[in-house]
Amino acid sequence: MTPEQEQEVARCVFREANDAFVIVRPDDLRVVEVNPAAQRLTGRRRRELLELALSDVLVSVGAADLGELIRACQSTSQHTASDGYEVLAADGSRRPVHVSASRIHVDPEPLGLLVLRDIARLKQVEEERLRLLEHVQQAQKLESLAVFAGGVAHDFNNLLTAVLGYTSLALMDLPRASPATSLLHEVEKATRRAAELTRQLLAYAGKGQVQERELDLSAVVRDTVPLIQPLLARSARLQLNLAGGLPPVGGDATQLAQAVTNLLLNASDALGDRAGSIAVRTGVEEVDDPVPLAASPDCAVAAGLHVFIEVRDEGGGMDEPTRSRIFDPFFSTKRPGRGLGLAVVHGVMRAHRGLIQVTSAPGQGSTFRLYFPPLRRESP
Repeated sequence: MTPEQEQEVARCVFREANDAFVIVRPDDLRVVEVNPAAQRLTGRRRRELLELALSDVLVSVGAADLGELIRACQSTSQHTASDGYEVLAADGSRRPVHVSASRIHVDPEPLGLLVLRDIARLKQVEEERLRLLEHVQQAQKLESLAVFAGGVAHDFNNLLTAVLGYTSLALMDLPRASPATSLLHEVEKATRRAAELTRQLLAYAGKGQVQERELDLSAVVRDTVPLIQPLLARSARLQLNLAGGLPPVGGDATQLAQAVTNLLLNASDALGDRAGSIAVRTGVEEVDDPVPLAASPDCAVAAGLHVFIEVRDEGGGMDEPTRSRIFDPFFSTKRPGRGLGLAVVHGVMRAHRGLIQVTSAPGQGSTFRLYFPPLRRESP
């Protein structure tokens, strides 16, 4: 490149860099130039910064030494970098920064260059990265369990079909007075209970038969509650707040009713013998970031308006280790408990490409919110 091109590249890097560049005079450490990132970091305009000394912008904390930066700006061979510094912002706040200092040769006199990297922003980005990574790992774990459960349930269901078939044939051949008849009826009942278990596993795997049609979530809840209310704890007060005129969603009414039923039973169990309320609410909400709420890692759900069902209880709540496992099949804090209720809810949401939000803390109850994308109307 020609010298002119090199200068233009340097100006572009200086102007567009995310890191703050502060150029000082080595003799008195007055600021002579800053880039836009430095203005954003300090909350000061360029004109304000050019009137300051380095010590008005940067302070050392801990074992860091501001004099080390000064020496690096004055020496032709020294370069230093450290995390032990903070930027003094215009509003009085301080932001931790990583600082690199060196001397640069610029006509007519050498200058000191300090590069300030916002550690707080880096930590925020890293925390967000770890949060997304944890979500993906958790979702992949549940996805693997779902594939396994679905395969086992499918094969087991085929065996149960054969057991039911042969049991029916045996009952047809036996006289009603035979002692074996009552035993075969027990075999038949046990087999049907096992078949129901496999249907729950298939629902968890998202492989249950979905008969999708246009649904009003408020109507689904309204139709489900009378059927499940007799099974709730007597101490539970059920409160309904169902919105009218909701955007329709596409789904299987039976599966959604199963999800609502499992959430209500779970809320009832959380109350136990204590008096408390179970609040069921429907509505619409804008979802800005669907990734942490997706029921499957490959669930390509777009941000935007979603219709939701919310079930909130006043039970004992959950700590974080418990909350992180509630959708695992066969994990249960109840004795006895099969641990398939919330696993089925997760499977239903996976099949409906929905989102799940869980909020809970010890002593503060739990809130489960199921989000569904509304059906898009075709333009006439």
